[in-house]
Amino acid sequence: MLMGPMLKRSMHRRPERGLLAAVMLLALVGTLSTPANAASDFANPGFRYQWDTVEATVPNFWGPLPNATNGLTEPYTDSPGGQRLVQYFDKARMELAGPNSVTNGLLTVELKSGRMQRGNNDFEQRIPATIGIAGDLGQPGPTYADLAKLPERVSPTPGVALTTVFTNGQFTQSSVMPTDPALALTQYVTDPGGRFGQYVPQAFADYLSRLPLPATAVMGYPISPAFGAQLRVGGVSRTVFIQAFERRVLTYTPGNPPGYTVEFGNIGQHYYQWRYQTPTPPPFPPAPPPPPTILPMPAPHPVVPLTPTPPPPLVAPAGNFDPAFGNAVGTFIGRNSGALPLGNATATAFTSTISFEPFENGYMFYLPSANRIYVLGRTGTTLTSYPNTYTGGSGSTVALGPRPGTYLPVFGFGKVYAENGGVRAALGLAVAPERGYSGLIQGFDRGILVDDPDDNLVFALNGIANTWDSAPR
Repeated sequence: MLMGPMLKRSMHRRPERGLLAAVMLLALVGTLSTPANAASDFANPGFRYQWDTVEATVPNFWGPLPNATNGLTEPYTDSPGGQRLVQYFDKARMELAGPNSVTNGLLTVELKSGRMQRGNNDFEQRIPATIGIAGDLGQPGPTYADLAKLPERVSPTPGVALTTVFTNGQFTQSSVMPTDPALALTQYVTDPGGRFGQYVPQAFADYLSRLPLPATAVMGYPISPAFGAQLRVGGVSRTVFIQAFERRVLTYTPGNPPGYTVEFGNIGQHYYQWRYQTPTPPPFPPAPPPPPTILPMPAPHPVVPLTPTPPPPLVAPAGNFDPAFGNAVGTFIGRNSGALPLGNATATAFTSTISFEPFENGYMFYLPSANRIYVLGRTGTTLTSYPNTYTGGSGSTVALGPRPGTYLPVFGFGKVYAENGGVRAALGLAVAPERGYSGLIQGFDRGILVDDPDDNLVFALNGIANTWDSAPR
């Protein structure tokens, strides 16, 4: 299923709890000091706004400003002048992707694959990062390069349990079934393009649901199964559960004090170290051990921007879209389409065989890359999707409808149509037989762009808002 909208609640923690946490942390790590070469300010007002939007309700989501680098310019072929402004924080990198767009980068994907992105379709192949994901430095724990040993997509299976463990440099399946309710695998999350598909433990699902921004914007989609590892944390051996997302890595440590169980790894520092091994970079401030990420108390608390007037929206309508979609995206923006924003591209566009059928009140698409059937209803421009479970033979490709000029869908379309009364009521009858064609597809944080050259249209499918739109290509 597609990841649904994240809760928009804002929370605050009680001051006395934060003070107690600080005292506990100082007892563990000693007195904290501010690095002499710490960043003095945010490199861009958009960075400040994004940092404050989340940090105000989820402390240490990005990491403190004193631990950040100053602003840097990095090569990016699709930015004006071939350069873009970035700033590294403990937990992420912020990138100025456009005048109204701040992105965070697919850092985990790059560290895992070694493919350092230098433009929308420009990559430099390096050695994958052999940097430990979590725990104390220098121990033989899982690295980002080890993530390549795990599948990016697993099949939805009823009753599945978290049994993957990392031991002796390898991932294996344990016969021990976890009894901790926080490790229950009850939510299956896949991206709209169907490349990734993973179960998310309840602890992570609960945490993500409380973020004040859409999780896909700051986390991306999960790209590995959750797994357990025995790691030294502060010199003490602990069982830690880890799951990699496109932009970050989440950890869950049972036995930590309440509110300290779910944390982020320092992927901003790790990526900076990997990217700038050669040549020597400007110094990254030596960060003191950061306080754990705190699960906020669920009490309403408005987020107050640092400036009276917030900057324009931080997420582009469709960031890094393929030029083939440019005319349609411009139309979507001009009409303030409800299918936007799609967020930022999760992959480059690719050509695929697509099945399509028009109905009296909408359309059906089948995208083999996701193995899903998308139902587009004209009333309210509603979007739903279903897994393609058709396993029958070829049969007849045309089935006439009850009225002249109408048809009944067949194969996978026919199965979804027959099994779902809501689909039949929304679409009516088909007005042409199903046809297949070769078209361009590109996946984004929140949905997909699909090209239909035969009808000279581009369809925007927003799987988060469950709506769609079309415009001339």
